[in-house]
Amino acid sequence: MPKGIFERKRRPAIDRFWERVNKTDTCWLWTGSLRTGYGQFAIKTGKCMQAHRFAYTLLIGAIPPGLDIDHLCRVRHCVNPAHLEAVTRKENIRRGTGRTATLARTTHCPQGHEYTPENTYTHRTCLICRRARALA
Repeated sequence: MPKGIFERKRRPAIDRFWERVNKTDTCWLWTGSLRTGYGQFAIKTGKCMQAHRFAYTLLIGAIPPGLDIDHLCRVRHCVNPAHLEAVTRKENIRRGTGRTATLARTTHCPQGHEYTPENTYTHRTCLICRRARALA
């Protein structure tokens, strides 16, 4: 008698994981399902995790509590453990390319004044330039 769909034995997660990895000269690209650019991987029926987190856990070890996995290569669907690093959320955002990261790395205003505690208003506003605008 043939087995029904619910009676089939599922292949090990590790086997299913490696079937969806395309190793290039640099990145190991996830070819399975993506969500917001990150690989998604079903580890159990109804339970998914991000493919890069699975790779890190499998090949490096447990992810320390409170840390994110940063893609050093900036390729979200890369699962190469050499490109993954456990860092704080703050560090992960700082290394990114978004507006928050860009502003955090800015050291001078558009007119060339250095952002120092004495010369900086909230949200990276130069006090010298602000005073000059108020007088104009």
